[in-house]
Amino acid sequence: YIDNISPVLRPQPDGTVWKSYFYPKSMDIHNGNLVFGWPSKPIANVGLVGALVLNTADSCLWDTNLIKGCNFDPMKNWSFGLYNGGGGWVNYGNKNMQVNISNPSTQTWHIQARYPLNLTKAGSYMLSFKAKATAARSVEVSLGRNGGTYANYAVQSVPLTTSMQYFSYQLDNVPIDSAARLDFNFGRAGTAQVTVDEVSLIPIIPNHY
Repeated sequence: YIDNISPVLRPQPDGTVWKSYFYPKSMDIHNGNLVFGWPSKPIANVGLVGALVLNTADSCLWDTNLIKGCNFDPMKNWSFGLYNGGGGWVNYGNKNMQVNISNPSTQTWHIQARYPLNLTKAGSYMLSFKAKATAARSVEVSLGRNGGTYANYAVQSVPLTTSMQYFSYQLDNVPIDSAARLDFNFGRAGTAQVTVDEVSLIPIIPNHY
């Protein structure tokens, strides 16, 4: 739930995301749709006048989403790796990614899901996904170089609960990189199973009014 925010990020029908100073009372994701609401009507009542619903909120349908295996159906381009004693396995059978952990090891990246990327634009990107765990824990998400020093351009620790939640982070100062990667790191945080779904990474077009 976002209240009285300016600027806001506005998904467009072509899949781009604009940074804008449009000023609704509130903005939320409701039943897979992006909803803008005003004080007279709660945004949950999206059938009433007073709320604007954008059906393009499903980022898996956007051409500009760089994650083509957004909902893991199929698991296009995703890989799963275990390193330095990290133990576990992954399932992709329910249009999501379920990571089971038998040994969390000592570093977050010792249990890792990776997606290779070609970042053709420098600037800011919007990273969004849904996630939950069978017990409270964290996961680490990183965007960076896929090789060499594996330098990170952005790292985010994400607190999970047993309820599926929607997470969205703006990643700034990302360079052009034809050999980049997005990682979900599950190590060093216990053995609770983690479910991830609807992953998107979309370049932000600034200063649209």
